Amino acid sequence: MKLKLNLRRPVKNNPSRFLADEKICLFAARPNLYLGYDHKAFQKAVDDLQTILYSKKLLAKLNGEYDKATEEAVRTFQAQADLSPDGIVGPLTWAALYYPCLSRQVKADPELQWAVKALQENLCMQNFLTQIDGLFGKQSERALKRFQKSYGLHPDGICNSMTWAILLGQKNKPVAGLLVPRREVVEQLLMIISVYIGILLSPLGTEPPIVEALGTAYGLTCIAPPIMDRLKLELLNLPLLQFSPYILIGFFWNTVLDFIKTAITG
Repeated sequence: MKLKLNLRRPVKNNPSRFLADEKICLFAARPNLYLGYDHKAFQKAVDDLQTILYSKKLLAKLNGEYDKATEEAVRTFQAQADLSPDGIVGPLTWAALYYPCLSRQVKADPELQWAVKALQENLCMQNFLTQIDGLFGKQSERALKRFQKSYGLHPDGICNSMTWAILLGQKNKPVAGLLVPRREVVEQLLMIISVYIGILLSPLGTEPPIVEALGTAYGLTCIAPPIMDRLKLELLNLPLLQFSPYILIGFFWNTVLDFIKTAITG
């Protein structure tokens, strides 16, 4: 009786080739290396992971090992956090484990004040915010939306695991120049059109020439957010009425420009 040996051909050293047959993801399988790297950090990470899962009543016992029970607990948590339940604790899962989802719609909770302060501190360090008060108000929401737009995220003002991960360092450079997300381009055009319509329909009877009106509309969309804040205007959730406040700014374009000139010249 002959024994058939299943010999696997050696894999050439080609870093661009993914080992799909062995289901190895190079990005997840390789640790972060840095000066002063300590292998004990792995054990601490497992201990911290199990402690959090245990506190959430997703894990029955702590044993310091990433075993089957721990993986199942991670998958359960990921499903609850609307993440892909792959059992791999990457940046998004870590962010969701440590930081709660924050938004203005969530009622004020003293237990979440530390998370709001952490959010504000990071936004301040990156020059998106100037005040840290532990309150998720309009100013914090606007700063968060500007941050999300800068890094190509959906600017919904909700600090979820994706936003936390990007905020805490999982990013390269802000989106700039021609690499503007298509959604932002459409929104910018809708803002310009709304302001332009407001200029044409202005009840003050001060309609400028077409070219000048378009230039004014574009300029106003660049400074409209702080103007809307000062006028206490909010974008509506209805798609057809979402940009209607910009029409109101177009109505009083001449007054707005005079106000800006006065503010600049003192």
